[in-house]
Amino acid sequence: MDGTLGGAGHARLILEASAPDGLLIGFDQDGQALASAGERLAPFGKRVVLVKRNFAFLEECWQRLG
Repeated sequence: MDGTLGGAGHARLILEASAPDGLLIGFDQDGQALASAGERLAPFGKRVVLVKRNFAFLEECWQRLG
C-alpha cells in the first residue's frame, strides 16, 4: 500500500520488490497525480489498484476489494 502515491516512485519500488504476484493499492486525493502515477505504473498491469481517496479509507477499500 502506498498511502500518498504522488509521483509513484515508492509504488514502483514496491511493485518491483513484490514481483511477480504482489498487488499495490495506491491512494492519492489529487486526480492529476493519480493519472500520472497510473501512466508510470501501467507496465505492472492488474497488479495496481489506484484509489482517489485519502488513505484513511484504507480499511474500507480493502473490504471492497475482498
